[in-house]
Amino acid sequence: RALRLWSRLTGAPAPDVFHTNEGHAGFLGVERISEHVAGFGLSFEEAREAVRSSTVFTTHTPVPAGIDRFASDLVRSHFGGPLEPVGVPLDELLALGAEDYDGGDPNVFNMAVMGLRMAQRANGVSQLHGHVSRDMFNGLWPGFDEDEVPITSITNGVHSTTWVDPLVFEVAREFLGTDTVEADDAWERIGDVPRDRVWGTKNALRAQLVEEARQRVRRAWVKRGASEAELGWTESILDPDVLTIGFARRVPTYKRLTLMLRDPARLKRILLDPQRPVQLVIAGKSHPADETGKQLVQQMVRFADDPEVRHRIVFLPNYDIAMARHLYPGCDVWLNNPLRPFEACGTSGMKAALNGGEQYANYDWEEFRSRLKVVLTKIAKQTAKDYVLFPAMAVPFTGARGYKKAASANYVANTVRDVWDHMTIFCGHFPDDAEKFTIEDIENETLPEWYLRQMLGTANFEGSDALH
Repeated sequence: RALRLWSRLTGAPAPDVFHTNEGHAGFLGVERISEHVAGFGLSFEEAREAVRSSTVFTTHTPVPAGIDRFASDLVRSHFGGPLEPVGVPLDELLALGAEDYDGGDPNVFNMAVMGLRMAQRANGVSQLHGHVSRDMFNGLWPGFDEDEVPITSITNGVHSTTWVDPLVFEVAREFLGTDTVEADDAWERIGDVPRDRVWGTKNALRAQLVEEARQRVRRAWVKRGASEAELGWTESILDPDVLTIGFARRVPTYKRLTLMLRDPARLKRILLDPQRPVQLVIAGKSHPADETGKQLVQQMVRFADDPEVRHRIVFLPNYDIAMARHLYPGCDVWLNNPLRPFEACGTSGMKAALNGGEQYANYDWEEFRSRLKVVLTKIAKQTAKDYVLFPAMAVPFTGARGYKKAASANYVANTVRDVWDHMTIFCGHFPDDAEKFTIEDIENETLPEWYLRQMLGTANFEGSDALH
């Protein structure tokens, strides 16, 4: 209704396609069905199909516990009798969110299930999350293999204009003449920004965060019953010149907020190192019904309250967007260590990166194993050729001794070549005649193109006998 009103007031075109972001927005589809029945005289089934054909659904949740599920009786009390939407019978509404599949609860109304049934297209928010979602909701498509379940993936992103700090935009305008670097094709001139100005801006962002954290910690302690006279120490918590690590999100168990507390003594040594100190700014809150999440927060708060380290680690309660706008830009490193595969996407690290922060996250071991398999296969093939096949070809001409000599010669040649190549690469001895290639140049490269690149990338060296 709000969108319809907006279109009427502004003259903007009425939307043709509606995107429901997670199950929270699911009742949008019910309202649209009611509009189609009341406004166009359609039957419920016709209206449902019309709405479904113009709806896209995105699921964000990688664990069943994160999905909104309500008792069916609660839905009856809000949508039955005189409260029943026009053209939407209660039984039909309940059927949209029913867990009427193997493993489902028939007494529950599932908002994500309703979202999927009301959408022509559905997606998760990363490739891995798409896989998790197809497995989690495959009961809606009985008889389908997992890879046939019609839930795809579109990797999440963040709205850069919202999350880039104004100080960063100021630097861009000053040295690049624009704050829309992509649109104005200003990436080529990034090198024109002085390095000391980049570092100075990062220091200013960190100082903003430190000041914000001090104020929030002070207010939090006042709410906990501390007097103003007891809180002088809050004026010196954190240091604007110390490496700052951030961690902020909801606190379900799979996010592993307290992983850093596995060895408290070691964490203290890291925080209090006299030569290379580190400080942690942590924010988060648990779901009101998540007792385990509340316990994790309590563990973190108890550690952060320790007078020995409370100037180096703070826990900021009531995490919200206002806090986040200081937190992401002010951190040097962003910590993200969820249990795989329970993190749907992880956009927090993107927000930190937009402000010059590094993300420290879980290594993707599945991708590592895949790449390792490719490398080991190449090594095995080349080893077999150099030390089995090629030496064996010498046997008919020189006998068994020839096999050993050929294998030894290959070993010496490979060793000398590898040492020489590494010296050349690491020392940067690339002659001007050798053509250089970027990662983009060699993506999807064919075998003939690879051979061509080997030729173009070679050149003659000139030097003394020692060089050769």
